[in-house]
Amino acid sequence: MKYRALGKTGIKVSEVGFGLWTLSSVQTRTTTMQESVNLISAALDLGVNFFDTADIYAEGYCEELLATALRRRRHVAVIGAKAGYDFYSFNPLLLPGKRPQKFTADHIRYACERSLKRLGTDYIDVLQLHYPGLNVIGKDELFRDLERLTVEGKVRSWGVAAGNSPQGAEVALAVIEERRAPSAQIPFSAVDQRAGRQVFPKAAAAGAGVIVRAPLAGGLLTPSGEAVREPEEDWMQITPALPPHARKISDALTFLPRELGASLAQVAVKYALAMPSVATALPDMRSMEQVAEFTETSDKPEIPQEYLERIEEIYATYDSRGPRERPLGE
Repeated sequence: MKYRALGKTGIKVSEVGFGLWTLSSVQTRTTTMQESVNLISAALDLGVNFFDTADIYAEGYCEELLATALRRRRHVAVIGAKAGYDFYSFNPLLLPGKRPQKFTADHIRYACERSLKRLGTDYIDVLQLHYPGLNVIGKDELFRDLERLTVEGKVRSWGVAAGNSPQGAEVALAVIEERRAPSAQIPFSAVDQRAGRQVFPKAAAAGAGVIVRAPLAGGLLTPSGEAVREPEEDWMQITPALPPHARKISDALTFLPRELGASLAQVAVKYALAMPSVATALPDMRSMEQVAEFTETSDKPEIPQEYLERIEEIYATYDSRGPRERPLGE
């Protein structure tokens, strides 16, 4: 496993991270708590040190799960937590399924402290604002308190986890440029480059680190080619809605495993890692086989520039905005 700096935070993260949303009760019904702990432990044994979770994932369950798995190894792990959804004071009878968002300084501090308790730790490495809207940019007290949490040692760094709507990339850019966010998490894949095209250049210019989620496009960039259908109660839409031509793009990329000597899923992760400012990618890991496959990805050869350009050309063929002046990976 190789490791990269997360922007200028001073934090080193594994190129392949583990997103715990795949283990929450909303996303899967087949993994027991012990099986989930075993998956996390196996990933840790194979070099993964970055674990991305959120308080809203099964309303704290995933944080408790991570605490159990890291019991004696917290010191080697980097925890990315998220806050912004209010399931603490919310009455579910008023709006079944969904949870409101709350980005006040008081709520984020409260949520942070509750996460610390569930995680069984006295600090969070990266606290991310979870899918905020553009209206969060003007909340001076919120950003002052994020800095105070850092000074107090409860948080090592902070960032933003941008939502999957078109506005998500705008929010990430605004928080990076106007609030100097040290890091941002965005959806990006070879078949859905919309957020990356906007965020990568600006993040590179600002020295912000980028965390990529959904590099497999919800399962489209796997041997089966079948996007995972999340249950209806996945109201957070963790897996982004793909562009209309995503299937055609993925079909056009099937030559890559044969020519690059890696599985399509591994190539998809390596492609995300080839982008400017990207520190880590979060492929879905739901089984021991997937943990083994993706932890091997870091040590696979880098994708040659000519192939990066071919992927870019294929994407541009179907993207209404046309080709870029320079490929993303340059």
